[in-house]
Amino acid sequence: MAENLYENLASTGIAGLDFLCGGGIPRGSVVLILCDSGTSQDASALLGMLSLNLLQRGETVLLITTDPPSQTYPQLYAPEITSEALRENRLFYIDLFSSYMGVAETSESNIEIVTRTN
Repeated sequence: MAENLYENLASTGIAGLDFLCGGGIPRGSVVLILCDSGTSQDASALLGMLSLNLLQRGETVLLITTDPPSQTYPQLYAPEITSEALRENRLFYIDLFSSYMGVAETSESNIEIVTRTN
């Protein structure tokens, strides 16, 4: 029984967070990261770290962010990871900030910006 429970958990790649979550994040679950105003840089860093760790482990990631792209994109800069995940349809990105501000961009163009930045 316990083995089945752990088979359904995805490690975050952050030992302390995995411990607090009982071994990882349940596959197929939704994880919401909320932060107070003024701490969005820390949240973006955590979001980027979690996303890249999960992608490296073969998991699928859907990012929905309300932060400005200038705060989110640099945290996802790892072309060897993000490019492969995009090709395999394991990385999806929804930029609500740009949509709200009237800038129309698709997830593909958003991530292409990340993978082309050197």
